[in-house]
Amino acid sequence: MKEKFLKFVGKHYLNPKNSLPDRDFIRRILSLLLPINSKLCFVEKERKSTEKDFYFEEHIKAQLGSIESESVLLKPKDVKPPFPVVIAFHDHGGYYFHGKERLYMDAPPGSFMFEYRKKGYQGRRWVLDLVKNGFAVFCPDAFYFGSRRLKMEIVKEFVEDEVYQELISLDEESDEYVRLFNKISSRLEPVIWKNINLLGTNWPAVLLNEDIAWINYLLTREDIDRNRMGSIGFSLGGFRSFLTSALKPEIKACVVVCFMGEFDENMLGKCAAHTFMVHIPSLSRYMSFPDIAGLIFPRDLLIIAGEYDHLFPKERITAIKEKFEKIYNQLPEKLSFKVFPEGHVFSLEMQECSIKFFKKTL
Repeated sequence: MKEKFLKFVGKHYLNPKNSLPDRDFIRRILSLLLPINSKLCFVEKERKSTEKDFYFEEHIKAQLGSIESESVLLKPKDVKPPFPVVIAFHDHGGYYFHGKERLYMDAPPGSFMFEYRKKGYQGRRWVLDLVKNGFAVFCPDAFYFGSRRLKMEIVKEFVEDEVYQELISLDEESDEYVRLFNKISSRLEPVIWKNINLLGTNWPAVLLNEDIAWINYLLTREDIDRNRMGSIGFSLGGFRSFLTSALKPEIKACVVVCFMGEFDENMLGKCAAHTFMVHIPSLSRYMSFPDIAGLIFPRDLLIIAGEYDHLFPKERITAIKEKFEKIYNQLPEKLSFKVFPEGHVFSLEMQECSIKFFKKTL
């Protein structure tokens, strides 16, 4: 696929990629490609706590300039603060209406959320298992999802009037509304991506700026042990976990599930079925995506891959694993690279593996 694209597009640069770039080079390139402000911090506006069986579910509404977003903090009842905390980043999956909710919220059998969770997470609200093991879990909404989903004024601007009228005629709590909203959001993704670029930034920078602002908020809380902070995510959540860990040294242990490939190798040609918006512009000119782990070393890192993941084919798994081993060659015990006989899914076995990792590292 790569040779076909190069033949069609042409090769317009001559600088070869550094085979194993050093930390300063990685940091410098990311600062150029991703306009990130590491000091951004969400300001809490509202906090509401609900008592559950074995934990407290704390809903947080916060503001970052003109942006309003939401997160949830799940706190175990039988652990005294400050809590060790795992930041759980939700995935994409074409499910825009909800964000963080897919990870922890109960859903009736047969509902859209229930069926989605069954497909992507084998039916388990896996973040609750982390809570049962003594961790607080923090779940922030990603840009374009959940509380940060498309505003209706933007939807009205870009879709046909009959589509807009159909959407507003539906009950917002219904699965029919969720499905249509997801369809509209998927269709408008390239439009929003183009307009973000015209503003002088890019989608991954917007996404990561908000995630970093949420992490900085979390670091201000006295009930959180900032020395025992981890991150995890599946698919798009894996991208968020990997990049925020590279950019925020306060994250001591990182898990990436089913999002580890090389943009110009095993990702090339898959944008029709993949989250194209978060591919960092021009990154492949300077380094490979796994090279970013150079900013995570020597902290603990677990990479989980599916042998039959159609988005990250197994042909490149060995080469990617070897790259990580080179990065961690001085402290190999800090790196875990696990491959499971699964597709693009965060399976029950993968979930158990990640819990054991956090119990060991945090």
